[in-house]
Amino acid sequence: MRNGRAIELSSKTSGFMKYVALTPRCVPLTPRCVPHAQKVAIQADGKIVVMGQSYSSTFTNQAATVARYNADGTLDTTFGSPNGYVTDTRMNDPLAMALQSGKVVVAGGAIVGPIYQFAMLRFGTDGVADSTFGTPDGYVLTTIGTSPYPYATAIDGNGKIVVAGGQGSGTAAYFVVRYLP
Repeated sequence: MRNGRAIELSSKTSGFMKYVALTPRCVPLTPRCVPHAQKVAIQADGKIVVMGQSYSSTFTNQAATVARYNADGTLDTTFGSPNGYVTDTRMNDPLAMALQSGKVVVAGGAIVGPIYQFAMLRFGTDGVADSTFGTPDGYVLTTIGTSPYPYATAIDGNGKIVVAGGQGSGTAAYFVVRYLP
C-alpha cells in the first residue's frame, strides 16, 4: 500500500517504516471506543482484509469488525457498503480469520447468556452476512467444552472450514472442528 496509509518497507536489507492510522479508526459503538486489528489476509485481487475487535472504553458493546482495503490502501466501500467495514455484536471475541472463495470467515467467542461459546461468522464478498452459512443469518454457535478459544482457521482443498483452538476452563484440551463448505 502506498501514500502513507500503511507501513511500507523500501527494500529487503534496509528500509523505513511509516505509519498513518487507517480508517475506520473507531467503529461508533459508543462515543468512546477502542478498536484493534488482529488478523490480515490478502485476496487474489490484491485487496486487503483486516479483522479485529471494536469495543467501548469500558469493554461493553464488543463487536467483531472486518474492514477491506483496496490494493492502493483506500477503504473499499463496496464491502459493507457504504462504510468499507462491517461489525457484528453477536461475536464478542474474534480470534481467527480465513478467506473462502472471496468470502470472509471469522472464528471467535460469543457470550450467550452466562456461557462463553465458540462462534463462526461468514460474510459474503460484499460484506453482508452470508445467509447460506448458519442459515439464515451467517452465524453458527458450536458447543465445545467450556471456554473454547479458536486460534486458527483455514480452508481445506475441498472448501471446508477447519478451525483449531483450545479450551482453558476445567480440563485443558485442544480441539479441531471441520465445517462443510
